[in-house]
Amino acid sequence: MTYTSAIQFTAMTPSHLQQAQRLSALAQWEHRLEDWEAMLGLAQGITALDDRSNVIGTALWFEHDHVTSIGAVLVDQCWQRQGIGQTLMSRVMAASSHSTFSLVATRQGEPLYRQMGFKQTGAVRKYQGRVNERSPSPSVVSGLRRLQERDIHVLSTQCSAAFLSALARQATDAVLIERQGNIHGAALCRPFGRGLQIGPVIAQDAIDAWAMIEALLDNARGQIVRLDIADQPDWEIPLTHWGMNATPPSQRLSFGPTPPSSSYVRFGLASQAIG
Repeated sequence: MTYTSAIQFTAMTPSHLQQAQRLSALAQWEHRLEDWEAMLGLAQGITALDDRSNVIGTALWFEHDHVTSIGAVLVDQCWQRQGIGQTLMSRVMAASSHSTFSLVATRQGEPLYRQMGFKQTGAVRKYQGRVNERSPSPSVVSGLRRLQERDIHVLSTQCSAAFLSALARQATDAVLIERQGNIHGAALCRPFGRGLQIGPVIAQDAIDAWAMIEALLDNARGQIVRLDIADQPDWEIPLTHWGMNATPPSQRLSFGPTPPSSSYVRFGLASQAIG
């Protein structure tokens, strides 16, 4: 490590968030202060502070059912290449209750993560744009309906997704697919950045996942929407029809043992930070 002993690493609290948002804005991330507040409400975090208690580094971790997702790993440009990012990552991994970790790597952070033993397990592509007012009618599948308050507990038990239930309480729109009393998928839409974020999107197959995405896009016509789609390049053309523009994919990296398999697939992330 090359940083000075004056740097302190401490638990992130709401008092750190304004400076954390400044760091993310300098990195050209979309996160508003409200987005940081929402993330910290779902996560635990670590901050690096200089000798004047200024926030110069951040990292959050989100405990899913079997995997910890690491996000919002930032180091002030003036303090980079001094081992601060590695210390933040090491402390997060030591504090987590899981031994399997996942993250979406920025171009700047990927060399560090690979150095620490993370391996590529997929890709995530961001789609964003103003939803086309003249897009075609959404797909129709059986059992698709709006999520209701009474469904939130069921999501946690049937889908093994307690974290999804917590996110549902932040959503402004949400849908699920229920057939014969069983939930086959769910998708949320929440305020984020310049508009809305659709995600997570979990389903047992791509047809149901796409139907839920279209249902949420249909209800957000004229608004700016973002999606972070995992390993689904076949959706690029239909998403373009809805007004979504693709960016180059980011690498999805993992560390640790393979988690237990599930009949549910995460087609869309809650965000690249949350997973």
